[in-house]
Amino acid sequence: MSVYDIAQRLKDTWQERVTGAPKFIDTDHAYVHEGGAFDVFITSTVSAVHRFKTPALTATSPYVHFRPAAMTVNAGTLTFQIYDTNTSGDKLTGGTAFAPVNRKYTSSKVSGVTVAVGVATSSTANYVEKYRRLAHGGTGPAQTRIGVSKGEALEWILKPDTEYALYLTVSAATDIGSNFFWYEEDNA
Repeated sequence: MSVYDIAQRLKDTWQERVTGAPKFIDTDHAYVHEGGAFDVFITSTVSAVHRFKTPALTATSPYVHFRPAAMTVNAGTLTFQIYDTNTSGDKLTGGTAFAPVNRKYTSSKVSGVTVAVGVATSSTANYVEKYRRLAHGGTGPAQTRIGVSKGEALEWILKPDTEYALYLTVSAATDIGSNFFWYEEDNA
């Protein structure tokens, strides 16, 4: 690699492509532009369990920064819980694989996280609860959404090679929307 090539690569990391101005995105929104932000949007009408598994830690695998989800519910009360299932020998079974969507639609980067929706499991007795939130049905966003409004205040860097159970338990809703968002950082 020539000195010119090295200089060009350095310039590309700090300079905005179109305007030539220095890059000033100093939030996780930069991961959308870099192709490292992903989400999964799931709708259902009943209580459900979903599996969320982070990749094993290697020299090239990313750290997963999870933002507790945005939820909507049209009636009743929705309880959203996240459990670390690596604390027991009981693993989640079943479900349908669900491919995460790259938030930069022109990127070919694929998430290292695997997601399965509609997972069957018998008990949470041996799991460690990591997070719990409630949402109540209503007509305004303040009554129906939980999670993302605080952004980085609710963010976690998840453990590598760990399976998480995402529980949605609803009392009376007929429509539930769940949007799970995370970004993947190569050198956290």
